[in-house]
Amino acid sequence: MEKSWKNSVLKKISPSAGERAEFDKRTNSILGKIKVKNAKAMLGGSGAKGTWLSGVFDTDIFVCFDYEKFADKSSKLSDILYKSLKGKFKIKRINGSRDYLQIKAANCQTFFTNPSKENLR
Repeated sequence: MEKSWKNSVLKKISPSAGERAEFDKRTNSILGKIKVKNAKAMLGGSGAKGTWLSGVFDTDIFVCFDYEKFADKSSKLSDILYKSLKGKFKIKRINGSRDYLQIKAANCQTFFTNPSKENLR
């Protein structure tokens, strides 16, 4: 009995095959427009884990900068990313410990800049 209840709930909240295809199309379109030298954009969050909910169209995209090239520019990463996205998207800056950049293009996307030695290796 409990298993059928769980399956019923999962069926209601899990994205359909059509939603998954649309999600992939939208996300790949956005990822294809992110061009930052010595940085790599990648899907993160529930989109990367496949745990996003039906009807929800927000995506976390992480832009990882090469640590060796950007170690002395850590406080400027959001500015660097902003400049590379400007003109391609309407951008909203969200202040935090490091600024997040949010766009609305096909759906709501959030970008986070993160320097790390492990990135791009």
